[in-house]
Amino acid sequence: AELAAAMREGLLRPDTDIDRTGATLSFLTRGGLSHWAEGMISTTELRSRLRFGFSLILAAVAQPQAAARLEALRHGESGGTALD
Repeated sequence: AELAAAMREGLLRPDTDIDRTGATLSFLTRGGLSHWAEGMISTTELRSRLRFGFSLILAAVAQPQAAARLEALRHGESGGTALD
């Protein structure tokens, strides 16, 4: 739903496959959660890695005007995301 909303708002390129992008984000999240659940990483590290991974994946499909927000996520600035 969030990717569809981002598409409607013009934040993602029109040729973005939101199903595949969403599946990739979900795959990243499940991997991170499994490391966290097994005690391999802390909650802080999980958030940091997910924030970085989400920003990289979304940068591949983002419109230029969304680039600054993604750059901020890559550098640890929250921007009020759900990952905070």
